[in-house]
Amino acid sequence: MNREVVGEQLLKIFDCGEKAGIRHAMFIGFGTLLGFAREKNLIESDDDTDVCVRSDLITREQELAFYEELKAQNMFMYRCRMAERKDTGRYLWLSLRSQIKEHGGAKSCIWFMFPWKGYLWHCKGGRWLKKIGLKVPVQRKLPNRGEDLSKYTTFMKGNSLCHFEPLIETRFCGGKVNVPPGIGSLLDEHYPDWAIPGKGSSARHKLVLVGKWEDDSTWMFINA
Repeated sequence: MNREVVGEQLLKIFDCGEKAGIRHAMFIGFGTLLGFAREKNLIESDDDTDVCVRSDLITREQELAFYEELKAQNMFMYRCRMAERKDTGRYLWLSLRSQIKEHGGAKSCIWFMFPWKGYLWHCKGGRWLKKIGLKVPVQRKLPNRGEDLSKYTTFMKGNSLCHFEPLIETRFCGGKVNVPPGIGSLLDEHYPDWAIPGKGSSARHKLVLVGKWEDDSTWMFINA
């Protein structure tokens, strides 16, 4: 990863959010937040950056305006993938790349997160449930391990909502971004021994299987 190139991409995403009127709801998360807390920089060995958006704090119209701003800034030049909620059409996930990897670029994931039952959730839609590598660990957590996952739309991942309120503006990669206030406690949930320098590890989350998006009585915690 070319930190300078990828840092510029990260800041452009926040600039697009500013133009769309959603910057107040945006913050860096996951491995990008880990780099901010541990190295005061992007993690050089990481292969992407993560920007999160509180979708409950913005409108669908602002969401669409954000997409159009990203498009106008050629942020989807080399990668444009997305996932949406089936009931509302609201974005769940956007993935972009403005520079090819050979030129130092990296993909950026934008997670449109929402609160539910004391957690802030993110999801990649049906893409997650279709990945064979993820089915086995999910099934191990089910009360009935032989349960057919095909009746579920997807699953989502969450962390305690209290870590995310209110967002704080700070400097990173030569510009201004937002971060959650409870960085240390949030990273304690995400990554064991996160303060130790290294390449990082897979994040830990609460997991919920989603039946019907429009009916949260069909959603089921599987590791509560």
